[in-house]
Amino acid sequence: MRDFWTLYRATFASHLGLDALSDGGSAGKRAAAAVFAAVFALLGLLTGGWLSVQLVRAADAQSFPALAVEFVALVAALPATATAACALLRTVCLAGDLGILAPLPVRRITVFRAKLAFCYTETLLLSAMCLLPVLGAYAATVGGGFWFWIRGAAMLALYPLLPLFAGAVLALPLSLLGETVGRGVFRLLALAV
Repeated sequence: MRDFWTLYRATFASHLGLDALSDGGSAGKRAAAAVFAAVFALLGLLTGGWLSVQLVRAADAQSFPALAVEFVALVAALPATATAACALLRTVCLAGDLGILAPLPVRRITVFRAKLAFCYTETLLLSAMCLLPVLGAYAATVGGGFWFWIRGAAMLALYPLLPLFAGAVLALPLSLLGETVGRGVFRLLALAV
């Protein structure tokens, strides 16, 4: 289990650029990255919250307040699927780290599980950015009790599985196509995303 968490943290840090900050980054560079991330998250939550309140109010006026949550879950499926497909392509298919990981005394299934856990986490973060503001707006407007938040947490935990499945269906043919056409084009595409 320790190997899994070590590989997961390494994958998380390398794909989000945090390893560059910890190795050679100055204190100013780390502070600037933290401020940028905080401002980006705050603006995203404020914008999502404002839009969610308007959406829930409009749905509540039509006597269907739960429609707002379902609508946002449906709309969030497309970017979540695209993120999951790119994460799977980048992390599993085109990672190019087998030469580094092969000599390590770690089972291959542990490496694969750590990579899939990273893909799940990345999709979960995007889904949470989309769904948490509308769940909060729904609870504030209509009133959500204890069971509402339990159902919301279960929905949020299970929601990334569908985009990951759809992303895997999209990523597999792309990776096979990348093998036949050449890895260079798809590596550039994965790096650009």
